[in-house]
Amino acid sequence: MIAMILLYGSLTDPPLVRTLEAVQSAGASYVLLAQSALDRERFEVEVGPCGLQGTIVSAGQRVPLRDVHSVYARPLELPTAAFDPSAVPHARAVHERVCEWLDVADALVVNRPAAMETNASKPLQAQLIAEAGLPVPETLVTSDEQEAREFWRTHGRVIFKSISGIRSIVRELTDADSERLHLLADLPVQFQEFVAGVDVRVHVVDDEVYAAEIRSGAVDYRYAARDGAAVEMQAIDLPADVAERCVALTRRLGLFLAGIDLRRRPDGGYVCFEANPMPAYTYFEANTGLPIAEALASLLVRGTRRRKVQEVQMVQAVENLAAIRGTIVSRRPHGTLPDYDVVTVKLERAENVGDKTNLLVPMIGKEVEVATRRTLLRDAKAGMELRCRAKRTADGAMCEKEPEPGDFEIIAR
Repeated sequence: MIAMILLYGSLTDPPLVRTLEAVQSAGASYVLLAQSALDRERFEVEVGPCGLQGTIVSAGQRVPLRDVHSVYARPLELPTAAFDPSAVPHARAVHERVCEWLDVADALVVNRPAAMETNASKPLQAQLIAEAGLPVPETLVTSDEQEAREFWRTHGRVIFKSISGIRSIVRELTDADSERLHLLADLPVQFQEFVAGVDVRVHVVDDEVYAAEIRSGAVDYRYAARDGAAVEMQAIDLPADVAERCVALTRRLGLFLAGIDLRRRPDGGYVCFEANPMPAYTYFEANTGLPIAEALASLLVRGTRRRKVQEVQMVQAVENLAAIRGTIVSRRPHGTLPDYDVVTVKLERAENVGDKTNLLVPMIGKEVEVATRRTLLRDAKAGMELRCRAKRTADGAMCEKEPEPGDFEIIAR
């Protein structure tokens, strides 16, 4: 068996290209699965007597999944416009299989999709950051205009940003923004006290820590050019206790690679804003000379499997989907996904959907825990009927995140 590294992502993405170069320089065996080629490549996964098996077919090269001992994946949005329309469903199916396999693969994965879920909720991530021993700024998440104004009066200087994992520009709240605070009623926003000091970006690669100090006149140095501000960057050594807490946070999140945003206050203390589970590290490497790609390639070559994510709640062994119907028995918040509830359903039907594998038929007549987006459930409660298209998971089932019209219903009985 040849120990193989799998690289998955886009060849227009600098971090993937830089990691590929570092793996090549290390002389390691690898297979590249480029998203731009998914219309003609294959990724086959099956479960049999010997467990999870499968094959990657890339550029005519067949690689058994059992030979893959480490993965670097940056699953960006598929370039469907570049595909023949008839090939788009195939490309999407391959992409979905790869992402599902990443959560259950018997390999080192940088990083598993399930481990990156906390980035979708900044308030949840802030709690995990604090648990790792890194202070976080005083924070308010609200859709109430008066609460926001009181928080602003209390702290004097306040910044605001999105609470989701979608990148947003961090801005300081100004008098010009005051007239727009009524818009909070339509969308909650995260406000934080303004922390004076110097930005520090930390990249953790397994147990290694690489820190860069960033000086800029912009509130958000990533967009300094838009504000006419300059950016200066240099490599620094973190205090040992801060470095240890950054490693602890990375482990707490179940990651092998993380980009952690700190700020060093004038008194020498540090606060943490957030942790990026899919950092574009090349920008910092190019401006500081920090050997991040080399460290990442070394990790992939070692291929250690010693830190799998224990918090993974919903994974799939094979691509599967079924149209289910049943009576809601109970409902509760999901333990790890902040936007989801778990409804316990007495399953009455589970019908095939196209050529997808139906893994929910054996559950008919039993109670199944079905993870469902809270916005879809609305006021659903015990005794009502749930109809949706769902996938079998390790804990039960999960309804489609964005169902087509007619594919999701709550019916009062």
